[in-house]
Amino acid sequence: MRAHIVQRGVVVDTIMVSNLDHPVGEGRQLIEANTGNIGWLYVDGQLIEPEVERPRDELAKAIDLERDRRISAGFDFNGTKYQSRLPDASRSGDWEVFSGKALEALIAVIGGAQPGNLRWSDPAEDFAWIAADNSRVAMDAQTVIALGKAASAHRSSHTFAGSDLKAMNPIPADYADDKWWP
Repeated sequence: MRAHIVQRGVVVDTIMVSNLDHPVGEGRQLIEANTGNIGWLYVDGQLIEPEVERPRDELAKAIDLERDRRISAGFDFNGTKYQSRLPDASRSGDWEVFSGKALEALIAVIGGAQPGNLRWSDPAEDFAWIAADNSRVAMDAQTVIALGKAASAHRSSHTFAGSDLKAMNPIPADYADDKWWP
């Protein structure tokens, strides 16, 4: 059977033995090796995997991935969820659409588009934004500007939260916990 040799609460070796009565030396204990590896802690009869400190640059990259995942998960605006995917190698993101339509809406407002006018973008049809659930939400130019601002705030708040995490010393191991993010 596989057995761990434990010395001062740490697994220091794993060996094959016929039983757990095998002598292993003064100050050492032999336990069954169903789980765990060398370096694991043995506390109150339980094997516990030690926390390994990850290099700071590796944690920073992991924080960036978590930030991007949260940004791309979308955001709520006026009670409706909208997607906000970042671009990747296979597709463009939603950010160009937000900024482009918000700019078009601003130009329409400057040109006189009034609140409630849904034909500010195309006089032949009402303007609608496609929500995350694929429903179409009618919007006037002023609402599109507010949607663009909400999208920007969503992205910025996550960018700054990620930056704050990367500036911490040490970087918290639970950086992906909701408590660190907006």
